Amino acid sequence: MQAAVGATPWLLIGFAAPLFYILIVIVSALLWGRRDGFRSFLWFLVVLPCIHFCWGIGFVLGYLSLTRNITAHTGR
Repeated sequence: MQAAVGATPWLLIGFAAPLFYILIVIVSALLWGRRDGFRSFLWFLVVLPCIHFCWGIGFVLGYLSLTRNITAHTGR
């Protein structure tokens, strides 16, 4: 089955959020680095995504851990 001519494939829309995040990280790093120097800019490019990635992984693992045995806790 082919998509209509000119229609945006849904799969490509999924790239919008990560690209927007990367854009925000780069702009933030540029603004921060402008104030504190190039070394600060490089650290910001590394640290900001690491913090968000680790928090996200922790959130997903915590959620999965809590919902794994929900029936034992609720009695349903």
